Amino acid sequence: MAEGEEDLPRDAKIMKSLIKSMGVEEHEPRVVHQFLELWYRYAVDVLTDAHVYSEHAGKASIDCDDVKLAIQSKVNFSFSQPPPREVFLAFSLPPSKCLRVHMIEISIAMISLSKVGKGMPLFLKRLTCGHLGS
Repeated sequence: MAEGEEDLPRDAKIMKSLIKSMGVEEHEPRVVHQFLELWYRYAVDVLTDAHVYSEHAGKASIDCDDVKLAIQSKVNFSFSQPPPREVFLAFSLPPSKCLRVHMIEISIAMISLSKVGKGMPLFLKRLTCGHLGS
């Protein structure tokens, strides 16, 4: 063990070993503390969400399903999915077919506008294809 490591808390030792296992030879001491802070914050967030889910379900305590649901909601919220295949296909169309794509988009936007009630926000995503300046 390196000098001064025997005084480290257990979590700090675990974090140092994780960093070392990832192939990092040297790092500043504050890196361990930053990772620990991130680790603790994530754990608190997940357990807080799990507690909310268990209360909503009317359970007296948190169980494994609540924690799994909390982790899954964090993953879904934190990481975005790639756009659908149709988006990439629309970008790959030759410029002559772009007009048809835009007409379909306008039709969808008009349908969306007709379904929006008063006071409801409307978010439109715009696809563009072809080259700039064409």
